[in-house]
Amino acid sequence: MEVNISSGPWRFQSVNFSTYKLITDILAVDLMITWALFFIELPVVLLAMSGLYVMTRSDCLVPVFVINLLVSDLIQIFSRPFINRVQLETQRLIVFWIYNMGLIASIGFMVCISFERYVMITFPLQYRSFRSLKFSVCVSVMIWSLSLADIVISLVMIIRGNLEVVFLMSSVLLFVPYPLVVFCFFGSWRALSRSVSVPPDEKKRVLRILALVLFSYTVMFLPVSVCHILISVSLENFAKVAPLKLVAGLLIYLNPLADCLMYVFLRKDIKGILKYFCYKIPNRNRDQTLDEATDGRDAENNQT
Repeated sequence: MEVNISSGPWRFQSVNFSTYKLITDILAVDLMITWALFFIELPVVLLAMSGLYVMTRSDCLVPVFVINLLVSDLIQIFSRPFINRVQLETQRLIVFWIYNMGLIASIGFMVCISFERYVMITFPLQYRSFRSLKFSVCVSVMIWSLSLADIVISLVMIIRGNLEVVFLMSSVLLFVPYPLVVFCFFGSWRALSRSVSVPPDEKKRVLRILALVLFSYTVMFLPVSVCHILISVSLENFAKVAPLKLVAGLLIYLNPLADCLMYVFLRKDIKGILKYFCYKIPNRNRDQTLDEATDGRDAENNQT
């Protein structure tokens, strides 16, 4: 028995009943995991943004790449639950490409942050010019422009019926940054192992961040790249790799959470940030209560 399903931006080919049942089961799991991660990742991203706000108040340097990374994570978080939930195919495609733009931008900013750490360790003199606000803004604009250009080119290819080219472009965009991430990790590792001026705690912190980027990229993005390569060879492989592609898509859903863990829980001043939220907010509420009590006393004195 063969059936047709269309639960994504592209329609599945005719598949047998067992494959169809497997795909529908994975989609049901996808629905539960998507909303569970939505309620987990959204507070974590907001916490990370609050931490950046605290950091920028005490430091004149603005972490442009980190801010853009969190913005791309927010785009993924808010658009992902609605990719397969909207009814009209046009709306589904729009939501999908918005999510895809945030995903491609997230990859770009992850690579920029890894390369920034590598330059900071191996070329500390050139790091100042690399971290300048003007340079960071220009690179960020270029990354968002490339993400938008990818959407436009993909839409043109879809209109022309060249779906193989779309999947090939996607696999290339997902795979090309990977060698640079590997190079930054091992280059930083080698430089830190030879350095005697960097404190051991600082070495561990930098290597943990780079290791998390490398692990996230290997586990979350490479499986999707492999699936898209197989599909680009022949669209007949779509039904064969559909279960693997859906599972790989679930792994990508963890990307915003991994980004936030990297920049919240691995920060050197995380204790200060948590202390800020543990003590600042209660103090603010206490001050507000004291102000209200003072206003009430003043009002009573005026009446008397």
